[in-house]
Amino acid sequence: MRLLPSHDCGYCLPLKHSQILEANDSATLQSVLYTTGADSMIVGFYKMMQSSGAGDKVSKIELVDLTPDDAKKASAPQESPSGGKVCLNLKPTNKLVIVIEKKDENGSSTNTTDNFIAEKDGKFVIPVPGPCK
Repeated sequence: MRLLPSHDCGYCLPLKHSQILEANDSATLQSVLYTTGADSMIVGFYKMMQSSGAGDKVSKIELVDLTPDDAKKASAPQESPSGGKVCLNLKPTNKLVIVIEKKDENGSSTNTTDNFIAEKDGKFVIPVPGPCK
């Protein structure tokens, strides 16, 4: 698994993620997922979501601190699509917020996505939920 280096700076992850997203490098985008102990159905969904917007121009991307509501949401068990409960397999420390704006002859649209970010072995990763322990 290739992970984006954190380099101990908050701007490195957004910069690299933006470049990889705009380059339409789905393999590297998906490699940022931390899938150890994750539910395989959810891994497939996360891979699909990481590729969403690949090749588009990123208008804004930032690594932000978790709000108390974010921390509560991240620590709470969630319903699994296959039944049962799932939890994040690493405790998130931040959230990566990505804004993509598209403009064409039909008008414009804005899409904002966010991912919880955790650190594993000095690297920023996106934890994928798995069975709660």
